[in-house]
Amino acid sequence: MAEDARKWACPRCTFENWPRSLRCTLCDAPRQTLYHPVENKSPCIDTSNSKLFSGGWSCPTCTYDNWAASGRCTQCGTTSPLASTSKQPSTDYLPSSPSLTSLGVVKWICPSCTYENWPKSKRCVMCRSSPPPSSLASSSSCTITSTIDWISACKAVITGDSDVLKKFILTAGSLSPLSSRQLTPQDCQMLEQWSSGESNVLKPGLSLLDLARFYNRTEWVSSLSALYPTSSLTRPGAKRSVCQSSACAAKELRRLLDSCVRQRRGSFRCSYLIEFGTFYLPSEIRDLPCSSREVMLKELCDTEVQNELEVRSQVINWWVVEGQQNQPTSRLLALWNRTDGDCLLDSLMQACWGVFDQQSTLRHALTESIRACEGQFYRIWREHEVHQAASQYQPDEEQLLRDWHSALTAASLTRSPLEQIHIFVLAHVLRRPIIVYGVKYIHNYRDEPIGLANFEGVYLPLLWESTFCSRDPVILGYTRGHFTALVPIEPPRNPASPASTSSSLSSDGSSVTPASTVTSTASSSAAAAVSKSEGEMEDCASAERCDPLHLPAVSECSIYLPLFDRHGTPLPIPFASKSAVAPSDTQLLRDRLETMSTRRGLLLARLCLPTRRHCLVEDIVRDWLLVYRRMAATTPTPSPASANATDASGSNGVGVYGGRHPFD
Repeated sequence: MAEDARKWACPRCTFENWPRSLRCTLCDAPRQTLYHPVENKSPCIDTSNSKLFSGGWSCPTCTYDNWAASGRCTQCGTTSPLASTSKQPSTDYLPSSPSLTSLGVVKWICPSCTYENWPKSKRCVMCRSSPPPSSLASSSSCTITSTIDWISACKAVITGDSDVLKKFILTAGSLSPLSSRQLTPQDCQMLEQWSSGESNVLKPGLSLLDLARFYNRTEWVSSLSALYPTSSLTRPGAKRSVCQSSACAAKELRRLLDSCVRQRRGSFRCSYLIEFGTFYLPSEIRDLPCSSREVMLKELCDTEVQNELEVRSQVINWWVVEGQQNQPTSRLLALWNRTDGDCLLDSLMQACWGVFDQQSTLRHALTESIRACEGQFYRIWREHEVHQAASQYQPDEEQLLRDWHSALTAASLTRSPLEQIHIFVLAHVLRRPIIVYGVKYIHNYRDEPIGLANFEGVYLPLLWESTFCSRDPVILGYTRGHFTALVPIEPPRNPASPASTSSSLSSDGSSVTPASTVTSTASSSAAAAVSKSEGEMEDCASAERCDPLHLPAVSECSIYLPLFDRHGTPLPIPFASKSAVAPSDTQLLRDRLETMSTRRGLLLARLCLPTRRHCLVEDIVRDWLLVYRRMAATTPTPSPASANATDASGSNGVGVYGGRHPFD
């Protein structure tokens, strides 16, 4: 009780604190003691009635202390110095009005990794890149007048008022913040009264150009497109994926794919996608000028990975013969993606649909599948690990369980690097074979090999029935700790051309033998074997010459990829059973892929390129190609002499592909 009596009560919250406490434990208020430090022992001055401490002013003439409300000095009548300053209030202490960006609800898209950040974010959460200039300028430069002009332009697009839109293009449309501005939820509510029942079209994130395309204002699309800056003219050296040119369509496509995940009933409850897709670059890029085409390749492709796979390791594109026409294959390009732990998932989505896995659709499907079917996948994974370590050591059961637990944990963690078993599971999620062309050795900074990569191979969905899966493979590339999507370029579709490898029917219904029946030059190298014409290698059941009547139809377009390396060694099939009763690797490849044999008995896989892709994919590719077409229109055309000199020297792709251009 004596100790409680010595406690002091806080004057602010009345909490009783211990005597040694100099501040209140609850509210952190200082203790008011009866003693003062030595430096504070000067007599206290009561300032409650002081004129100066209550905001008064001292007369500059007679030094009399006047009250703050006094406009003149009481003694000499001098005007108060506060009277002049009161007419001009200081704005230093006025709270600044919130910017439009801080009040907005539309996220800004990172130009480097396409991550959607909140408006208040000063830098990208994923890659720490700065926001695009349009998102910063829109909050500071868009005044009320310019905002009204932009809303009026949107209304003109909806209603078809050409005069208002022309005025906007000639005046306010020249400002980049206005031209690249996007709709907000408030803008959508305002424009719904003129949309004539099509309110579902007006969504946040749409630009003025998107509205013009939806309402079929074709006469204005070109004029509005000129207001948007071209890619490399404003930001040289930046990477631009295909999906970045149409953020709205890419978001809708990702949302659609997320709703296409199903889970099959039965003993094998693995998640799978109900849609198939194969992404490829359009053949129209061949029509671009050399300068625009070079910029496009630098922005689209991962040049370091391309050089590693194509030039240094010679893993891809060794089968392409320079200068030979009518080849049944195509050069593969390594697309740039978000270089983090999700690069495998991004690569699969890019190879199938051309977008990133920003909604973690494949990550969630991978996690659910590997946990729902843990027994089946663990049995196959354990057999594979024991077989891999048989020549060196015998792994114990505890070590295998620890490694399996690490694989399960990595599947559920965002940005966590994935392993071989995850590729095998993703092949079941996509219901398609996955071909990985990768480096065989991992090198250190001294370019010394320090280990095996063990990622190259053909991953087959062996736990699904072959009739339930697609026979078109997904092509990936692997370098040190990084996956990339390898996509081809669409071959020219011209059935009437002599170079056509497809059979067609004439008007009287007679069969026309394709002109591409000329055999390639006999050579012992694997590259010459792959360079055989499509007419020779079409038979999927034997190595004999194919029957022209069984060639693909005119509407089909396909390329062929080797299932062996440049030395003729077949690619491995990870997680395939090694028992004596199991089918051979060749039989597995023939059952799961459209294959054909070369003269040496080596297999090639056929990849069919769909003639008609999903409408959202077509919109994304069209908008992406439009960027470089505008760039080509604004770039001066070189003279014929200089163009011929450039083509002859082969300098179109120097610095990007080691002097070999994909279109040469």
